[in-house]
Formats: sequence, C-alpha cells, structure tokens
Amino acid sequence: MLNRLALLTCHEMGHVLGLDHNFVASTFGRGSVMDYYAPRIKIRPDGSADLSDAYMQGTGSYDNHAIEWGYSQPPQGETPEQEQARLSQIVSQGLAKGIVWGNEADPRWNAYDEGADPVSWLKQVWPVRDALLTRYGPETLPPGEPASRLASRFPLIYLFHRYALAAAINVIGSAKIPPSLAGDGQEPIAVWPAPSQREALQLVLKALEAKELEISPDLWKTLAPREPGLEDPERFISSAGYLFSPQDGARAVVDLVAGGLLDAQRMQRLAVIAHESPGAPSAQEIVLALVHAAFPATLTGANSKSSEDILLVVQADVTEHLMLLANDASATPEVQSTALAGIDDVQKIVRSREDPAARRLNREIGLFLSSPQQNTPKLKPSGAPPGPPI
Repeated sequence: MLNRLALLTCHEMGHVLGLDHNFVASTFGRGSVMDYYAPRIKIRPDGSADLSDAYMQGTGSYDNHAIEWGYSQPPQGETPEQEQARLSQIVSQGLAKGIVWGNEADPRWNAYDEGADPVSWLKQVWPVRDALLTRYGPETLPPGEPASRLASRFPLIYLFHRYALAAAINVIGSAKIPPSLAGDGQEPIAVWPAPSQREALQLVLKALEAKELEISPDLWKTLAPREPGLEDPERFISSAGYLFSPQDGARAVVDLVAGGLLDAQRMQRLAVIAHESPGAPSAQEIVLALVHAAFPATLTGANSKSSEDILLVVQADVTEHLMLLANDASATPEVQSTALAGIDDVQKIVRSREDPAARRLNREIGLFLSSPQQNTPKLKPSGAPPGPPI
C-alpha cells in the first residue's frame, strides 16, 4: 500500500511539474509514473498471489527524459537554433531507446495495463484471473470481518480482466498514431499487424465462453448481501435483489466485449483498413466471429444447465448489440449493413431451435426488422460497479 501511495504521489507531482498522462508508458516497462498501472500480481506455485512487486518504485525512463527536455539548463549564450537542436537531440535519444509519448486514440494508450502490448498483456492476465477466482472464498477474510465483504470485493476478481479486454479490443481495427515530426523516423500511421489483431480477437472472444463466465455453486453461496443501511458502490447491483445473479456478472463481460467490438467507429476503421491493407481483418470477419462465439455448436462449461443459462445471456446480449449497431445513426450504411448481416445469421440459428429463449430472440429480431426505430432494444444494465480506482 505504501508503494501505491508513493506512486500516486509521484504521479501528482508530475502534473505539478507540467507532465500530462502517458498511458503508453506501460509498453516499455514501467516507463513513467504518469501512467495508471495494473498491479503486477504473480501467482506462486501453490496458487497464492504474490504482491511484492505490485507497483513501480521511483520514476521511469520517460519521466527522466521529459524532465530533462523541460527543465535542463541551457549553456550560457545558447542561441534559439542551438536550443532547438539540443531539445531535438533529447527527443531523438528517447525514441532510439523506445521511449515514447502517445496519442489518446493510439491502441497502446490504455490505463490499468502493464505489458509490451495489449495482446500480450491479456495473455498474462487470464491465468492470474483464473488463479484468483479459484482461491476466492471465506478463507480470504480475516477473522471477525463481515461475510458480506466477499461480495463487495468479488467484482475485483471476476472482472479482473476488464481493462485487459478493453485494451485488446483497442488493437482490433486500429493503427499506431504516435505524435510525430517530419524527419524523426516515426510512421505517422502504422496499421496494427493483422495476425496480432486476429489473436486479440480470439483472446477477447474467449471471455464469452460459459466456462469463463460461470462461478461455482460453492462460491455463489458465500456472496452474502450487504448489511442493512450500508451503501456499497463496489459490488454488483443484482437483478435478483439481495442475492447475486451470475447472469449479471456474465452480462457485464458481454457488454464490454460486444459493445467494444461493435463500436460504430471501430467497424468503419476495420472497413477502411481492410481496403487499404489487404489481409487485415474486415468488419464482416469480426461480426461473424462474434456470432459464432455467442452461438457455439456445443457448450463449453463444467455444468451443462448453468452453462446453458449463461450462454443464453451471451446470445441475447450479442444479438441486441447487433441491433443497436444496425440502427445507430452515427454508423455508416456499410457498417449498418454488416450488422444486419450478423442479425440474419443469428436469425437462421435461432429459427432452427425450439427452446423458449430462441423463440424470444426470433420474435425480437422479427419485430426489429419490421420497424427498427420502434423496436431497437434497450440493453439491460449489468449492474457492474464503475471500476476505475481513480
């Protein structure tokens, strides 16, 4: 905790000295106190969490270069031209070492991550989340602490991958856009490598598998409601009232994934990049992969009934996100057409089933197609807590 406070103090002092955020710094080690880092959690052989190196200590390489650029004293008699050359040299030295600043729209610009790139970071996060969920239970509470604290802290574990998922989604349909100057050697626009985009897509869609969304019955029985009169914004707001609904947890993850992938601007970027860079994933490819992930041929979970219930949440939410995109006034006609094609694929699938959930989806799709303006769905809130610690 002291290391966390020290890092926060350095961060705020950086603002005092004139430094803005640098959320790209996590891609070159702990490169700056001006980033917001995820805690570095290592899993020991026994499955317990090692937090000994959770937060960086001291300043980063970007901080040192930024302060040198902004505060170094010029030699006596330095001319404006010489000053410009000296400052440019500092920047060049930093770029040569991989020390960069970022553009807020750059896919590397992400808060609460820590990795060479968003894809490798998500790959690191998955096993940590699995280990934390496996060990989460009453034994993590100190003696005498209210049992309700387990439900209060549960979102931190269940949604441990929320920022890593969002960061990985950012590389899909993206290009690196560093602040660049003529002659500095940087590419003003560099499309994110197609293989890495597709790897990100597969990793993100893994989050929609029932086995990744379920919680065990034993854990569910420990998620006690809060005490009367106590407000607790950090826990899920449950659609089941005082009992936690696993469907709410699943819905939070699906909203993050489907909402992120089916963003109107992202879909249009995919179309533009696929046109300019043959071999890059297209908007149609993303939508088709999302539909296939939501409607798998077989269930992938430990408990078939529980898996089915969770999967129905995934299917309903993905379908409704497609409808929202198809009727999004900010989306281009091409993007709306891609969303409609995805809806058609879903309708073909649900028409082949006889279960009540499939009939409901088929009816909802029919109403939407007959009158999109009147029948665009309103997504049910997941009840997930806001999340950002700052």
